[in-house]
Amino acid sequence: MSRFPTGYQPFYLFILASVVMFLLAACSGGGGRSSTFPEGFETFAEVLETIQERHVNGSDLSVAEFQESAIRGLIEVLEDPYSAYLTQQQFGMAADFSGQFDGIGAQVSRQNEQIVIVAPIEGSPAERAGIRAGDVVVGINGESLIGKSLTEAVLKIRGPKGTPVTISVIHLGDTTQADITIVRDSITIPSVTSRMEEPGIGYVRIISFVDPTGRQLREALEELLDQGAEGLVLDLRNNGGGLVSAAVEVTSQFVSDGLVLRSVDPDGRKTEFKVQSGGLAREIPLVVLVNGFTASAAEIVSGALQDHDRAILVGETTFGKGSVNLFTGLEDGSGLVITIARWLTPNGRLIEGNGLAPDVEAFQEGALPSGREFRELYQHIAETCGSYRETERGLQGAQNGVAEALELLCAENSAQPYTSSDSQMDTAIDLLKSRI
Repeated sequence: MSRFPTGYQPFYLFILASVVMFLLAACSGGGGRSSTFPEGFETFAEVLETIQERHVNGSDLSVAEFQESAIRGLIEVLEDPYSAYLTQQQFGMAADFSGQFDGIGAQVSRQNEQIVIVAPIEGSPAERAGIRAGDVVVGINGESLIGKSLTEAVLKIRGPKGTPVTISVIHLGDTTQADITIVRDSITIPSVTSRMEEPGIGYVRIISFVDPTGRQLREALEELLDQGAEGLVLDLRNNGGGLVSAAVEVTSQFVSDGLVLRSVDPDGRKTEFKVQSGGLAREIPLVVLVNGFTASAAEIVSGALQDHDRAILVGETTFGKGSVNLFTGLEDGSGLVITIARWLTPNGRLIEGNGLAPDVEAFQEGALPSGREFRELYQHIAETCGSYRETERGLQGAQNGVAEALELLCAENSAQPYTSSDSQMDTAIDLLKSRI
């Protein structure tokens, strides 16, 4: 069975789950309340026994069903979207960080009680079908996601290659639900891509942080430096994160020494993650591109480079997902994913709920900025427009141009979070040219 990392003691969840299992076994064994059970759980045992003995459906439910329901109740009371109980099949799928899986090819996160598409992977079935960054996922195969954890949502989206799944989304800036059917495929996440953007300026994009990321980044840097790169753009936009170990490896390519991050557990104990030796690009001028969908491990890298004064962050305030999530296996092959700590940047800044502000703010021209405040504002506008469309006929005689103003505000448009005109990249290149 997997264990918690040394130094962490959030054992309350595991202990409670074990207690529940013990109680269920004790009560089902015929001993009822006369059986031995931990002090303080008398009422729980009494309720369980009463249900089993007297409820009309009590005898139809197995101990395993009671057990799973009780464990899910423990998770629910935490009110943490990043914690979940996983069945054996789910745990096997969720704990794979090889960068390969069967699914639709989209990174997701949870924000404001909603499942949000951080970004579709380039060339994936999700992108081809019309899934966009900023989409709110409201249902899967007709089943609502209300009350579902992020992990449960992801595992419902995933499935064997060649099988269809219908994703119900509300596009950013829209008010109506779109049902998009996607045929799942084998997804290989291209963790790192690179090119020479123009003479002297190299470009590296990290799409996600998985096992091969550190090695792929090093290979990309070697190639760019051999081609004469004197400045680098590191693109972390739409990067939903991944492995902390990969974030440490990435940061270590650009920083000589010191910390990459700290984590703080529920008891206030801090664990430090230090820069590794042997980085290839510790002196070259560096600009990092970020936006409202830069999250988790991508925020760790961004925050470390910013705190070390190693790079200029250009773009928009990042997503704000800074929790430490642990996958731990249980004896029967099922598992838990739980939040055991929060990330802090080297200078002690809390990422969770705050995000990182860029050094140079730059929005994509002709498109809706993707920062948190702008998304919330756009959501309010969308709600207003939805109400307006429902009462549109009643506004036809409105005075002072109210109807005309609403018509203008709510006019249908095809604004996307990102356009082909990349003003953020242009800003990054201009900054690099002034430094090389």
